[in-house]
Amino acid sequence: SYRIIKKIVEQEKDSGFDDHEVKARMLTQLSRAELGLGQIDSAFINADEACKILQNNQYNNSANINVEYAAALVAKADVLLYKSMFTDAMQAYSKAEAVYLNRYGNHYYNVDDVAYLLFQGVCAASKNKNNFWKKHFCKQIQKFNNKNYLITKALIYCN
Repeated sequence: SYRIIKKIVEQEKDSGFDDHEVKARMLTQLSRAELGLGQIDSAFINADEACKILQNNQYNNSANINVEYAAALVAKADVLLYKSMFTDAMQAYSKAEAVYLNRYGNHYYNVDDVAYLLFQGVCAASKNKNNFWKKHFCKQIQKFNNKNYLITKALIYCN
């Protein structure tokens, strides 16, 4: 998947859509692939660029309800966590959580992307022995309606 998304991003460099949501979506996916391959600096640069595009996107009425922005924030938080930048990672997860909550409202507790975010958050908080964030994410996890695999795993950290 890395080679495919990298090739697409390279092909689109001169498209004239440097600030478009589609480019941000591609950069988010590239960042995820790079993180998986251990290309940490590049993963951070691409996730950060995706966040900036979506935060300032002229096509987007409001970043605070754009799930693509939330996905980019989670990708950025994952990289920050990998770099042991716990506080910055938690801030990015928290922003993404607010976006998902604003967008999905009552359906928040049924969305797989939210389950991933909550799982990552509670794992990070547990690893870093941060009770504030652990309690915060556990409270959300216990409200989650869809008992998917990640929520089941996350509940282990909450008990």
